[in-house]
Amino acid sequence: MAAYPTVPSTVNSPAICLGASHGYAIAGDQIHLNADLNILDFEYATSTAWTLQLWAIDTPFVGGELPGIKVAEIILDPLPETASASITVAGSTFVSPPAGARDWTLLLVLAAGEDGDFRHIHAFANYPRPERFALPRILGKVGYRLTEDQIELTVDEIRNPRDPVNMSGTLSLELWALAAPYAGGAFDGIPLAGVVIGSLPGQGQHLDLRTTAHRAPTPQGCWHPVLMLREWTLAGYVTRDYTNFDPYLGEAPQIPKPVQIALTPTPAISVALGAEPPTTSVAAPPSQKYMDEEIGAAQPRDIQDPHESIDQTEVVDPPRAGRIGASIFGRLWKRLGF
Repeated sequence: MAAYPTVPSTVNSPAICLGASHGYAIAGDQIHLNADLNILDFEYATSTAWTLQLWAIDTPFVGGELPGIKVAEIILDPLPETASASITVAGSTFVSPPAGARDWTLLLVLAAGEDGDFRHIHAFANYPRPERFALPRILGKVGYRLTEDQIELTVDEIRNPRDPVNMSGTLSLELWALAAPYAGGAFDGIPLAGVVIGSLPGQGQHLDLRTTAHRAPTPQGCWHPVLMLREWTLAGYVTRDYTNFDPYLGEAPQIPKPVQIALTPTPAISVALGAEPPTTSVAAPPSQKYMDEEIGAAQPRDIQDPHESIDQTEVVDPPRAGRIGASIFGRLWKRLGF
């Protein structure tokens, strides 16, 4: 798995530190990030590029190299040389939660870099409350069986745990071959088979799925198959849950090149100078906001509301997606003849 080209790590002499007010709020597939920043080194701060990120990690971060999954990223406009010592930045973007049903520690990161490679962490803040995202899930026994040109997939249950009024986007079961076991984030892999299974209302379920799909060959070598449950969103298909299987040996000498699935790029936002953060483009209810939290403050608040999950009426399904919905997987699937 090659989630990111480099592993970000903390610097010894930060040029910017976080102020007392910072946080995030999630509403459906949108996330709003905000932070007060205190500039310590004006020359460095105004001559480099900056990004505000939210990461999902296993345990609270204490510095050094950062392991984890990047949930969201907002690239900031360059800081003006006339900026005051304390500024506020804020913006909204698409949120890409890690796949799977488990608790995560969320981490706000301010990082610097160039050419989109933000590897230098100057400031960070752990949030004390663990977060579990409401995502469609795979439950029960899962399996697959290879034949000469087909793959048989079996799943006991697929469930949408969101509120009853929230229809999921179109769901797809996809079997991939990866170089290492999947861990929930971005990945490099070879699609072997896939089948669209439709949408599910909140609290709805598909039981005892048995389906057959055409298969693609895999190259010689050791591969780690993983069955992914993916959901169609405004950013294309994203992985919601998965099951890893035991590795197996590939058999074919030639196949299509591996496909890299990564986070959706987000446009830059403007840096807001002043005490009040800019208005978020997605308004979350007051109880969902995780704002104005000091580092280390233990104030658990709800930030994920299933009522704000994707409504199918707002989702463009793959057959009607046009240019916006032409996912990498869909285009490769078509080229492979599935």
